[in-house]
Amino acid sequence: MLKLEVQDYMTEQGYGKDYVPIVNHVAQMVADQFVRKQFADFNYLQIEVSETSTYIIWGLEMFVLLIYMYRCIITFVRGRRDLTYDYS
Repeated sequence: MLKLEVQDYMTEQGYGKDYVPIVNHVAQMVADQFVRKQFADFNYLQIEVSETSTYIIWGLEMFVLLIYMYRCIITFVRGRRDLTYDYS
């Protein structure tokens, strides 16, 4: 109902007017009439992930982890190589 009332009010106001009082009035309408739904109303929303998609996600995670490990090792080796001392 709130959505329809706001829509009707905005249609009545038309274009080319000062929007500050319109926005203030709409904000007051929302503050007065908005009713928040309880989280229990959304219990029907559940996502079941298939076994195949679980394996794909796991494989992608392992691939990203391997890339990260490779970059860490390469950075470590390059840093150690730059620490060579000149004993002459």
